[in-house]
Amino acid sequence: MLEKLMLLRKIILLCLVCGFYMPSLNAQHAAQHRVSTSPKIVKLHPAQASTNVPIASQLIIQFDRPIQTGSGNLIIQKEQGNTPVQIIEASSIHVNADHNRLVVDLNMPLAHYTTYHIQIDKNYVKDLEGNAFAGTPTVKNWHFTTKKPTEQKSLHVFPTPATDYFNVQLKGVQIKVARIELYSSKGELVKVQLLKPSKNNMLEQKIWIRDLPEDIYILRVITPNYLMEKRVPKRY
Repeated sequence: MLEKLMLLRKIILLCLVCGFYMPSLNAQHAAQHRVSTSPKIVKLHPAQASTNVPIASQLIIQFDRPIQTGSGNLIIQKEQGNTPVQIIEASSIHVNADHNRLVVDLNMPLAHYTTYHIQIDKNYVKDLEGNAFAGTPTVKNWHFTTKKPTEQKSLHVFPTPATDYFNVQLKGVQIKVARIELYSSKGELVKVQLLKPSKNNMLEQKIWIRDLPEDIYILRVITPNYLMEKRVPKRY
């Protein structure tokens, strides 16, 4: 009888050890092996080096785990001159974390038949445990080229160099209005106007720049479907 009691006691002690202490050890082991690496990109849209990309395409980045937005900027640059054309903050309403995908809506359409590079800051994305994305070290990591225009439209700016004003003509279009934005060489927006109809299939507007300093300005003409650019030198 005594031997049976001793055996039962050993069984109870063994159950206590397995039932109460082992889960605690397993939890410690799991905590030590919790993921502590940065989220990794597994898929890009548009794909790396892709062509014929729609100018209003979303940017979609798929990671190897669920993610959340962080801080910093996503910068879209033209290959020619590495000129930034859009800077989208992680906190922007244009950025949405959807499980393991980051979906970025463009602020405006891109230009036709142009190669763009995407640069993403460190910490722009984090996983659900707070591990930060390492960022893209160079703008050449992700690039693509937009499709050619289907309309035979053309943008004319004259005179150049300009002194007091210059004329803008957008020909071969079927729209009633477009937005004009004029940027300094430092990327500062200095003037906004509307391009309005003047003749059949043409929009036209005179832009006064008498009050602006000498510079090489970037003129952007923006419509719901495309964006066109010209450089406009200003001289006294």
